[in-house]
Amino acid sequence: MVTQERLTVVSLWKVTLLLVSQVVSPMVIGHDDDRTRVRIIETPRSGDVAEGWDINNRGVVVGIFRDSTRGDRGFVHSDRLFVPIDHPDGPITVTWGINDQGVVVGNAATSGFIYADGRFESVHVPGSSATEPHGINDKGDIVGLFSNPTFHGFLLKDGKYTTIDVPNSSGTEAWDINDRGDIVGEYSDPLPSVVAHGFLLRNGRTVTLDVPGSTRTRAFDINNWGQIVGLFDDAAGHEHGFLYWRGKFRTVDVPDSVTTNIFGINDWGEITGVYVDAEGGAHGFVANVHTLK
Repeated sequence: MVTQERLTVVSLWKVTLLLVSQVVSPMVIGHDDDRTRVRIIETPRSGDVAEGWDINNRGVVVGIFRDSTRGDRGFVHSDRLFVPIDHPDGPITVTWGINDQGVVVGNAATSGFIYADGRFESVHVPGSSATEPHGINDKGDIVGLFSNPTFHGFLLKDGKYTTIDVPNSSGTEAWDINDRGDIVGEYSDPLPSVVAHGFLLRNGRTVTLDVPGSTRTRAFDINNWGQIVGLFDDAAGHEHGFLYWRGKFRTVDVPDSVTTNIFGINDWGEITGVYVDAEGGAHGFVANVHTLK
C-alpha cells in the first residue's frame, strides 16, 4: 500500500525561489504579439518548443519543454521567468498541473510526483505499471491516469485512490479537477474503435462532451466557473481549441494558426497551450479565451 504524505502548502513566491535556486538559473524570455493578444512562451534555445499545460490564477504556467539537447523537461513560467524542472530520476520530466499555492504535479517516465517546497514526493497508484498525475486543485485533490496495462483515470483524495472509468469505454484519462470536485478528461470507445470523447464527471454523473461535427474531442481543464477547454478534430482532421460553458461549445483558435491546442484555463479566462503557425512552427502561448475567436 502506498501512502501519500500530506504536503505543506507553500506560496508561489517561495516555490519560485526554490525552483530558481535548486533546479537551474532562471531565463528571461517571451514576448507579446500585440496583433493577436497572444503571449508567446519562448525557450532559451532557438528551435526548442514549450507547451503550456496548465495556468493558475496567478498566471503561472507549467508544461513540457522540449529541449533538443536533453529531451522533455518540465518548466514553470511566470512574468517572463522560465525555469526548467528536472526530476532526479529523469531523463524525462513532464509537469502537467499547478494549483494556486504553486504545488506542481507531473511525472518522470512512469513515476508520478508532486513538487512542493523544493521536494519531490511520489504519487503511485498501487498495482499500476505507470502513474501520471495531471491536475491538482487548491484542496490538494489530484487526478490523472494509471495503466495496468489499459488506461484508467484516478482521483487521489485524503490519501485514498479511487478509480475513474467511463462505462463501456476501452480507456479513461482524468485531466483536471476544480475546487468543487468537478473532473474532466477523455475516454475511448470500446475496441476496435479508438475514437476519443471528452467527459465531465460532476456529483457522480458522467456527461460526454463532443464538439458538434467533430471526429475527436479531448477535454483537458476546468476552472471554478465550470468553463472547460480542450481540443477537437474537424471533419478534415484539423485540430482546434474549444471552450465549453453553460452547455455551449465555441471554437477558439490562435489567429493565422493551422492547429490550436488548449490545455489549461484559470478563473480569469487565461488559457495556455500550443499552436502551429502557417510555416509549421510550434509555439507555446498564453492568451485570454475571450479575446480569441
